[in-house]
Amino acid sequence: MFFFQDLKRFKVGDPKTFHYLNQSNCFQIVGMDERKEYIATRNAMDVVGIHHKEQDAIFRVVAAILHLGNIEFTKRKEMDSSMPKDEKSWFHLKTAAKLFIVNYIYIFIIFYCRLVDRINTSIGQDPHSKYIIGVLDIYGFDAENGFSS
Repeated sequence: MFFFQDLKRFKVGDPKTFHYLNQSNCFQIVGMDERKEYIATRNAMDVVGIHHKEQDAIFRVVAAILHLGNIEFTKRKEMDSSMPKDEKSWFHLKTAAKLFIVNYIYIFIIFYCRLVDRINTSIGQDPHSKYIIGVLDIYGFDAENGFSS
């Protein structure tokens, strides 16, 4: 039914491969059939009126969070700057973005814009001003073009 299709669709499988799950070294409960439990969970969600699209959204978010936990970062040349460490980390970032149904570049832009807004607010910058200068402008970023450096 759903179990094997969902494992593939959400790019999950062996819990040992996910940082958030492999910290306890407890991966299996004797006598528990994970496939049957998953199907029972899906059926219970049906019974309480959670539609299949909503169920998929719930499982997509859980899977995306698992993938986010596997992203490792490395420093870049710029001070206080980082990026995914390697291809494995990029894979998990892109997979999480797909599961959240957003472009991974969009994730970076959203966080950047929020950071700029918070800094401008904290230094007393009028958000309705025609001209905005923030701390990040000093480092080559600007409000109009996002990542300009």
